Amino acid sequence: MEKEEKQKIYCAIRKNWLIATPEELVRQQAIQLLIQHLGFPRSCIAVEKELQSLPHMKIFTSLLPERRADIICYLPKENSLHPLLLIECKAVPLSSKEILQVIGYNRFIKASFIALINQTEHKLGWFDPKLSDYQFVNYLPFYSELVNSLIN
Repeated sequence: MEKEEKQKIYCAIRKNWLIATPEELVRQQAIQLLIQHLGFPRSCIAVEKELQSLPHMKIFTSLLPERRADIICYLPKENSLHPLLLIECKAVPLSSKEILQVIGYNRFIKASFIALINQTEHKLGWFDPKLSDYQFVNYLPFYSELVNSLIN
């Protein structure tokens, strides 16, 4: 009997074919949204990166959990890359559990913004120091809007 071949999807960032798991489909849908509709530079997007492999995390390697960030969008800044947006992709409904997960990852990554994405929902969050808590909206803005919000 022949082995059943699994459906695959191409990742434009990693430049290879991957098994089309439900979460990978969400991840690839998010990448296409970021690049094609929201103006995120392809060169500033990292996908499925281990926390220990991130350039700005090298000094903390022994303290980091063995986890991967789904998508990190960077902002070029002073000859380096600053984490602008950390995105967690889910193939399940978004709940407080997923929100706590992405907030936990961001304790290490320190992106200015975080987001949760599934097949039907997009939640963008940022830490509001006045409220000492994260605030969320139900959409993802253009790259230029995120960058401009840091300047203003």
